[in-house]
Parts: sequence; structure tokens; C-alpha cells
Amino acid sequence: CFEMKDGEQPQHARCSPEGLLRQVTAATRKTGVALAGENALPRFDGRAYAQIIHNSNLKLQGTKDNKSNMCAFTFLRMNQKMFQSENWHSFVWFVRNMSEGRTLRHGEEDRCQTELKFNAAANLRNEAAALMHA
Repeated sequence: CFEMKDGEQPQHARCSPEGLLRQVTAATRKTGVALAGENALPRFDGRAYAQIIHNSNLKLQGTKDNKSNMCAFTFLRMNQKMFQSENWHSFVWFVRNMSEGRTLRHGEEDRCQTELKFNAAANLRNEAAALMHA
């Protein structure tokens, strides 16, 4: 559930995907086992991608080393919707940032979403210009 936030869950569910991830991260760190994660839902939005990036770099307060113990991430639920132009650009941004080991703090999602939309629009304009001159 790397893409999920507590605040996105219905109150009546009384669930905490962020709390669950903290518990699992603490258990893997305590036992020396590397953490591998995956998404639970078919989401293709910048906020979900930013949450995955944030969680892939989760550090636990009070630990001696301030490193993430994340070793792998599997992106599940790929479907036709993911390959729509805006969703594809979002996914490319996400993969680029994951491969670069970028970290995001809570609150940076809105800035990243704006950056993502700006870059996607620029890419579409460049593609359109190339087609017009072809």
C-alpha cells in the first residue's frame, strides 16, 4: 500500500496504511531484512507516485543510521488507462524519480504535481510541433 495515505481512507474503515508501513518497516529494520514494496490500487496520479517515492525513502526516527532499507518496488495494476498520454507522462516522471533515488517530504506533492503537469504539457507541445514540421 505504498501509494496510500491515511487521510484518503474513509473514517469508518479505521485503517492506517501509513501506520502499517511504519510497522512493517520497523520490523524489517529490526530483523535486518530488506523491504520490498508494491502499490495496492490502480492509481496513476502524481499524488500517489509522490507518496510511493516518499515511502520508498522512509526513515525511522531513533535509528542509528538514517538510511532507507528499501530494496525493491513492484508496480502492480498496469492497464490501458496507464498508457493514456497524461498518465504515461506521470508514470515516466515517477520511474525517473525512483531510479534517481529522489526523496519527497510530505507537502511536496502539490509542487511535484505542478511540475509534472508543466513537463507533460511541454512534451505534448514538442510532440505536436514535431508532427507539424514532419
